[in-house]
Amino acid sequence: APDFQETELTEIPPNYYSLRYNPPPEQKLWEDLHNEDLTSHELADLIGQKKHLRYVQQAHFDFVMRALNNDQDYKRTKRLMNFMRKWRITITKEYFTYLIVNCARVGDIQRASTHIYQMKKEYPDYDITPEMYNGHIAFWASKGKLYRARNIIKGIKQKGLTPIASNFEELILNYRQSGAPESDIE
Repeated sequence: APDFQETELTEIPPNYYSLRYNPPPEQKLWEDLHNEDLTSHELADLIGQKKHLRYVQQAHFDFVMRALNNDQDYKRTKRLMNFMRKWRITITKEYFTYLIVNCARVGDIQRASTHIYQMKKEYPDYDITPEMYNGHIAFWASKGKLYRARNIIKGIKQKGLTPIASNFEELILNYRQSGAPESDIE
């Protein structure tokens, strides 16, 4: 029979289903990370799997950490940072900021301060920023403790830092949500 002769396909070849689209592992990870149906929790669980270590890049961690920060998920942020420490993956200053702010937001002010000092110990070249205190301010303002939130801002100034707009936004927004009298806000 000639080479170009067509043959009739009467049964499905055994490898037919494995011939479907099968991206390389790094592409599959990226596609999974961009699945709109995944929550930040599922993203963190996905990227924190040992099997992905070979393919995970800093951009993947950035993406997941931003999602966790948007959801104000302190526990998973901390868990993912511990995973990064274990595998000697660089933890950026932004990750520490997410951790510190969200820790303070849940009310663990002392632990949030401990994270600041831990950051300075591990990465002495990372500067403490006013943004790291947004969670402290938000927590106290949300409890109606305006004087404590103002003391945090004074403390920022005493450290030689300049308070930023987000410090005051956190103060005003969270204080208003606390139900305390607005006459206290100057």
